[in-house]
Amino acid sequence: MKTHGNNTGKTQSLYYSDYSWVEMKELIARDAVAVLPIGSTEQHGRHMAICTDDHMAQRWAYDSAERAQQQLDCPVLVLPGIHFGNAVHHMRFPGTISLSFETLKALTSEVVQSLIDHGFRKIVILNVHGGNRHAVRAAAVDIYARNRREQPQLHLRVAEDCDPDLNPLIHARDALAEHSQEARNRSMVHGGALETAKMLYLKPEVVDLAKCEEKAVAPDSRQEVLFYDEKTPLGSMGDPAEATVEAGRIMWEALVSSFTEYLVELGRRQ
Repeated sequence: MKTHGNNTGKTQSLYYSDYSWVEMKELIARDAVAVLPIGSTEQHGRHMAICTDDHMAQRWAYDSAERAQQQLDCPVLVLPGIHFGNAVHHMRFPGTISLSFETLKALTSEVVQSLIDHGFRKIVILNVHGGNRHAVRAAAVDIYARNRREQPQLHLRVAEDCDPDLNPLIHARDALAEHSQEARNRSMVHGGALETAKMLYLKPEVVDLAKCEEKAVAPDSRQEVLFYDEKTPLGSMGDPAEATVEAGRIMWEALVSSFTEYLVELGRRQ
């Protein structure tokens, strides 16, 4: 891995929090890219652990930053993640922890504003939970509006796996279609075959497919406001029993490759 090249003799790291303030000043001067992963601590059905979204947020950020750093002269730094999200729609299932819309928006805004105040101008908020979307995007709009005049070179993005340039159901559509009906439908559902496949690949010890003995409720395309206990007693949807490690590998490679490409492009901007 290409190092950040300071003179301290320390082993270089992609983790933002591994540096002193003096080293951080040097990294900012080198136009570092900052990635803030945001996940969620919430139920994912009977067969999968509550760490699912949070683990994927941290891993996606790190794996992509590691590859991007090999192609860039500027540093790429992964911030300590925000491990909790807006998960009120899962609160009937024990283990879920939820932040309010207002709290998540404020937390995201204050973290990112701190980066801007110190001189970061290339910032990516990497969100891996659909329930966070509105709060995180609202925070980003407010941050950009507040800073754009004094910081005309600010590059700020909220990135998600449903974005067209990052979506594995677009970039790996044909390969994934062989593995599940969910992939053929091009729609990833909560705790379903595709999300389960990713965790089978990344952290198999927290997945128990033996607990998928009951067929989950099929996804509903209607946009009604419903909590998950109103949709399904299982907490998951689709058919997670269709999940395979190979499908998880395909999805993960597509996610990391596409986000790496974006980070490299961002890092090269003037």
